[in-house]
Parts: sequence; structure tokens; C-alpha cells
Amino acid sequence: REASCGDGIDDDGDGLTDCADLDCDGLNCGLGLACASGGCGKEVACASGYDEDGDGPADCADTDCEGLSCGASCTCSGGAAVETACDDAADNDYDAAVDCADTDCEGLSCGTGCTCAGGVAQETACDDSADNDGDGLADCDDADCAGVAPCP
Repeated sequence: REASCGDGIDDDGDGLTDCADLDCDGLNCGLGLACASGGCGKEVACASGYDEDGDGPADCADTDCEGLSCGASCTCSGGAAVETACDDAADNDYDAAVDCADTDCEGLSCGTGCTCAGGVAQETACDDSADNDGDGLADCDDADCAGVAPCP
């Protein structure tokens, strides 16, 4: 197996170097690029702000980044950065919306006993004596728990 895919050396002695060796397909070959189709050219640095592979789009707008990380708690999906952590008080996808206020978080967990719904945190654990959604009300005292066992 190639030890390095961007050093110009046939590390595994099979007569093929770097991206020409199928062992390197998808691996980093330098400067934010990965080996693809026998060459160094698939973008893998998906949060740099640059078009490393020179095909026009950069970062999540480049189809090469689909499903890859675009930073802490951020994934490229459908040509855009998508928030994946909805309980860290950070705008991980840089769209000016944080946690449950970010539409990416709709239906996702915003912590223990809490789910994002309608742009806000909603209590989902109604029997743990905790204010899971941070609105100052716990369990059956929280309107989010109305009709949810054990609340009337």
C-alpha cells in the first residue's frame, strides 16, 4: 500500500506512484486534493473557501465535497453546508442561525430530552424532573409535555 499519495515515490513497489496507484484513490495527494481517476484532483478541503481542484465551485458547492465535513459539526449536503450539532450554541455552518433556530436542526436532538421543532427547542422527556429545553419549565409544567405520558 502507498504510504504517501503525493510524494512522487512508488512506496509499495508495484510500479505505480501516487494517484496512478489505485491504493491512493480517494486519499489526500496534497493541497486539499484527493486522488481520483488516476490523478490528483478531487477536492477534499471543504471549508477552505478555495477551489483547490480548479473546477469552479468551492467547498460545499463542489460535488466532490458531498457528504464530507465542512468543519466542526458541519457536513456538505446538496451543495450547501448543513449544521449537525444543534446543542452547542455555535453557528457551525455559518448561515447566521444557531442551533434550533437553524432549519437544518428541525427534528434533530438539541440535547438530552430535547428536540428542535418550529425553530425552537422543545421538551421531549416529560418525566425526568429537568428543564431540558431551557425555557424555565420542567416536565408537566412545560406546555411541550401536554398530552405526553405522564402528563395530562
